[in-house]
Amino acid sequence: SNANMVTNGDGETGSCAINSEVVSPPGWNYNGNITQVYYNDSILIYGAPAFYGPGAATTDRGNCLLYGQTTIIASMWQTINLTNYADSALIDTGTVKFNLSAWLGGVSNQNDSATVFLSFTDQANQTIGSMTSIGPVLDTDRGGLTVLIFRQTSGLVPVGARSTSLLVTFTWGSGGYNNGYADNIGVYLYQ
Repeated sequence: SNANMVTNGDGETGSCAINSEVVSPPGWNYNGNITQVYYNDSILIYGAPAFYGPGAATTDRGNCLLYGQTTIIASMWQTINLTNYADSALIDTGTVKFNLSAWLGGVSNQNDSATVFLSFTDQANQTIGSMTSIGPVLDTDRGGLTVLIFRQTSGLVPVGARSTSLLVTFTWGSGGYNNGYADNIGVYLYQ
C-alpha cells in the first residue's frame, strides 16, 4: 500500500495556531500543549529564514508543523489498524515491510527535539517485535540552524501484527518554548 497510514501526520487537518495559541492536532491523543502551528508564525521562527532554506522549498511540507509549545515533555499518539492496509494472511507470511519517516528539528542552538516511536501489537493487544524509532534531531545534527531534517527507517512487520502504535515525544531542552518540531510523519507498508 502506498497510503500513509498516519492520520494528520502533517499537522494540516483543521486550523493552525498563530502567535502563542494552543491548537491541538486532530486525529491524535495527546498529553500537554502540543500544537500545530504555521511555519511562518513569529513565535515559532524568531525570524529564522532557514525554514525556507535548502530542503524546505523542494519538499511539500504544507503550511503547518507540530511542536511541543510550552510543555516540557509533550507526547501524542495514535493506533493504526494494519488490517485496513494489508491482509492478515499476508502479514503472517513475514514478507510485509514498513517504512517510518518524518521531518524533525528544532531552533538554533537549543536542544529541544522530537522523537517518533513505532511498536506493533497482535490480535490480543500484546506487544510483539521490537520498538523502532527515529530522532531526536539535536542542535549538533542541525549545525545550530533552525531547520527540519528528514529521518527514516524501515523494517519487517512482525508475524501476527494486527495494529501499530505511533508515539511522538517533544522534549524541551532550553528557551521559553518546547521547540521540538515534527512534520510529515509517515508510516507506509510495502513488500
